[in-house]
Amino acid sequence: MSEQEFIEINVPLKLKHKKKAKNFKERLKYTFSESPYVWETLEDLEFTLRDGSKITVPAGFETDLCSVPPILSGFMRPYPSTVKAYILHDFLYVNDIRRTEMGDKANKKWCDEEMLHQANLINPNMKLDNKLRFLAVKYFGKKVYERSPNKEQNII
Repeated sequence: MSEQEFIEINVPLKLKHKKKAKNFKERLKYTFSESPYVWETLEDLEFTLRDGSKITVPAGFETDLCSVPPILSGFMRPYPSTVKAYILHDFLYVNDIRRTEMGDKANKKWCDEEMLHQANLINPNMKLDNKLRFLAVKYFGKKVYERSPNKEQNII
């Protein structure tokens, strides 16, 4: 995909850039554990969370969408119709939403469960796929989440 390409899956997005592997270790990472694509939202995304509160992911937010590594893209679509829920999840992680008041462990669980809830609202016919993505984030997202709160770091 070129940087001029756009996709629309529940939300307009633009491919901002593709991360380039600088060494063998990064090449392995972008093949087996992480998507190299960074997308940018083109409009604000409004969400009503499970507790009834509202949150907005602003236009211009950078995300890797749902982090499906290229090696798994044949089994799990990297851009499902529920991608909006995964953008919210990245936003909650990156901005440490409620992390200070909830504590690390409870907040990670809340972020992950909010993602699953939103995905099931968007497409209730994909509950198995949504649950598999939730479990992947629950068990493999710890490394991303285990960092100092509000620390400047590219975690997508």
